[in-house]
Amino acid sequence: MRNSTQLENTDWQRTEEGWQTEFACPVVYLGDLSWIACDCSEPTEFFLNGEYLCSRDRGAGHISLSEHLRPGRNCLETRGGSGHPDISLLVTPRSHFRVHEEDRPSLGCSCSWVPGSGILKVQAQLADILPGDTLRLILRDPEGEILDQVEVNADRLDPVDLVTTRNVLWEGTTQPDRLELVAQLRRRGMVKDEIRLFTGLRTYSLDSHRNFLLNGHPYPLKGKVLEEPESLEDILAQGYNAVWDRSGQPAARLLEEADRLGLVVFSTIGDHDRQLSAAQGHVSLCFWVQEEGGLPSRDVTRLSLEVADLDLCGQEFTIGH
Repeated sequence: MRNSTQLENTDWQRTEEGWQTEFACPVVYLGDLSWIACDCSEPTEFFLNGEYLCSRDRGAGHISLSEHLRPGRNCLETRGGSGHPDISLLVTPRSHFRVHEEDRPSLGCSCSWVPGSGILKVQAQLADILPGDTLRLILRDPEGEILDQVEVNADRLDPVDLVTTRNVLWEGTTQPDRLELVAQLRRRGMVKDEIRLFTGLRTYSLDSHRNFLLNGHPYPLKGKVLEEPESLEDILAQGYNAVWDRSGQPAARLLEEADRLGLVVFSTIGDHDRQLSAAQGHVSLCFWVQEEGGLPSRDVTRLSLEVADLDLCGQEFTIGH
């Protein structure tokens, strides 16, 4: 569960039918998961702003307030029993970025770089937004300096472009510089929800002699085949600068670690729709490998090879000299 905020409430006041207390709900919390944690010593009925919520017997429990909460002052009443229950008024922020597989929020981007200019096309999938909400996108370099930022309506469906003229490139294990992309859902000038991812800019290709070029320069690859989970830091320490994941389903965690360490990733084509989704924004994944009987790649933004194109020897492979 995401971290909850406790709302302050005033002292309990005695009424003809029981007890009541007032508390303030800032507008920024509207749409979030509001609830009370209560501990009743005897059967108790709960009302919020005059509307019946529920009844509770003795003991601890939780009561949702979300459908009855209003901005500003709210009045919570209890009826039954000689005293008021012990309660805590809490708000748990709702995730406004749609969550997909592996609990990863949906913030995707594609990156392109030509000398002197980098463009990131960013798209966020949002939920539970209100009229007037905005999406702010911020692009930072490895030192935290802002390279570009854009704010658009939160209900925008088209991708948003972020542009940088800074020559901050992902150079493999030599210098795996990455850019930080921050997405904020803002409501009335305040940040309601925020997620971030790391991505990067680079170009890569194979020349006529099947040598690998990274950012226009020869970058010979010496890789290790991953038949089972293995520490990428250990692989890097062994002198490799590439890995080949043959599972057909590269995990986002593997790609993130490879991005950070500068390892070039080859991935066997498997469940390609899931692979394409997981690959978004990851600079390390440069190659799809079509194994015998497998389908060809539909991803035109990355290089495609057959197993025969690799100089494979046991658990090692090379490309370039």
